[in-house]
Amino acid sequence: MVEDCGNRAKWIRIATFSGLVLILVCVAFWQASRPGVTGDSTELFAELRPIEEPRGEFVSSDNCLSCHENNHASWEASYHRTMTQVARADRSMGKFTNQVVSFFGDRERYQLFEHLGLPWIRSLQPGQPPGPLDDSDDAMPALLTTGSHNMQAYWMPSGRGRQLNLMPLIYLKETEEWIPRRAAFLHPPSDEISPEYGRWNTTCIKCHTTDGRMNLPEDQRTGTPDSKASEFGISCEACHGGGRSHIDFQRRRAVDSSVVGKDPIVNPATVSHAHSAQVCGGCHSVHLMEDLDHWTAPSAAGDLEAERVLFDYDERTLDLLMTMAKEAGDTNDVEKRMESWFWKDGTPRVSGREYSGLRKSGCFTRGEMSCISCHSLHPRGLTGSAQKEWANDMLDPNVQGDASCIQCHESPQYASVEHTHHLPDSSGSRCQNCHMPHTTYGLLKAIRSHAILSPSARESTELGRPNACNLCHLDKSLQWTADRMTDWYGHKPLKLVGDQSRLGAGAVWALKGDASLRALTAWHMGWKPAQETSGSDWMPAYLSILLSDPYDAIRYVAYRSVRSIDSYRDFEYDFLATTDERRQRGAALYAEWSRRHGAKSGRPDLLIADSGKIDRVQFDRLLQARDDRPIILLE
Repeated sequence: MVEDCGNRAKWIRIATFSGLVLILVCVAFWQASRPGVTGDSTELFAELRPIEEPRGEFVSSDNCLSCHENNHASWEASYHRTMTQVARADRSMGKFTNQVVSFFGDRERYQLFEHLGLPWIRSLQPGQPPGPLDDSDDAMPALLTTGSHNMQAYWMPSGRGRQLNLMPLIYLKETEEWIPRRAAFLHPPSDEISPEYGRWNTTCIKCHTTDGRMNLPEDQRTGTPDSKASEFGISCEACHGGGRSHIDFQRRRAVDSSVVGKDPIVNPATVSHAHSAQVCGGCHSVHLMEDLDHWTAPSAAGDLEAERVLFDYDERTLDLLMTMAKEAGDTNDVEKRMESWFWKDGTPRVSGREYSGLRKSGCFTRGEMSCISCHSLHPRGLTGSAQKEWANDMLDPNVQGDASCIQCHESPQYASVEHTHHLPDSSGSRCQNCHMPHTTYGLLKAIRSHAILSPSARESTELGRPNACNLCHLDKSLQWTADRMTDWYGHKPLKLVGDQSRLGAGAVWALKGDASLRALTAWHMGWKPAQETSGSDWMPAYLSILLSDPYDAIRYVAYRSVRSIDSYRDFEYDFLATTDERRQRGAALYAEWSRRHGAKSGRPDLLIADSGKIDRVQFDRLLQARDDRPIILLE
């Protein structure tokens, strides 16, 4: 929640009064306003943003189309293509139709409008009416966009070369609404509205473009960022490497059948499974380049493990981070940064780090599993809704669900009740629900882990990570899970005490867990398999507390789960309302639940007394013991 308006215009002041940007915006505004200049003015601002400039081996995706029409078409339909785009009002996901958006009881207000084909934003002071653009204005244009699948972020000029600042708003595709950008991520509550000065140029550019270059020789000479990319978005050459030599080789072979040698292009489908996975891991991992040369060298689908330092939850990574922190003069909370990426066994806890999880799996280290064992970047024959469904996760249509696992695990024992201990057609017999549970968080939802492990109660007691069993059986205790793991699979007996022995794990995580656990629990309360397995009639009592959570993202996820329960689909709530308003709506949800629940039988494991009411003494005891450590998950 924002307590005052003092910081509301801070981001715009930083950008506006950085000198050069104000001058250049005014010049561009003047040029675009001259007679005869209309429509798209993106090129007028090209000096203020990164640009596409292919170099060396890179030739851009346009040169792939003539020979690879089908593959180009599937890429065209993917969200990889639109990961980074030059901003234009007519293809912006967010609406810039001269509207004013406000949050936290109008303590933050912004005007969003179009001008000369570009999206613009203006920070409004209290009581300030929206107005037209003029050459003395503090409004700023969006020059680049990032994202198009779940949300879209917008980048503004900083006035320092091609370096960008972040617009303070982000647009959510799911609900078609604007929210403060900080509310879209699991960060501690803060009043700060930061432009995240230069982040696109130092971080996003390496994975959200093809062959992005942030440290160029000219930058070092002039001290002015001149960031460039061979192509915006994640294009053909991001996965296959630069195509110039490939094109030359194929052209020579087309006219001379005696040409021999190996085509230099990288095809993830024909290289080793380790190399194939590393192609994706170039972006989908937590890593650091070995040296500056690797940052400035052209991106290539090469040996990831040799070119980069792959992070893990280990002493080596901790020592490296500590060394870097000392060089920067700040050694505070280095271990907390590890926790921003990993669970304590090194499996990722945030989205976009799938290779870091896969390399932990025996399916990869002892078998031959790679990313394309389940995912297909170029499926054939998909159109319409089928193509849109594929684009969500790029899963191979031919190996959906259990079919992806029985490629290798086809023995009848794995499909038997003796192995799963669940009915064959139940969610508990689905391979991925047990071995790839949703223990990764990102994009305002839970995502399947790619570490591919077997469930164990010790995951929760020793690592702090929710285990697969209790993510379906939210109403059962950790002791209940431990006993079944012992009976079914011979796990070493685990004797727990206190809340872990007698209370439903979902109830404890929702009230007592840290922000990461609360977010995952809130999401699973809206997950159909968990609702069907645990029953959903008790969940609104716990979700009513999460509607008042201090973390914006947790409140958003909790509200989505409330609306997923049939009898609460019409419940209204604003996760960006004032604190008092949110508490009132949480209390209203609890009151509605109490009325609906009536005098149903008690559930002591869920703190529901025989009267059908919550045991407030025990409920409040857990809530007061909540783990309030600041949690930042670095997506």
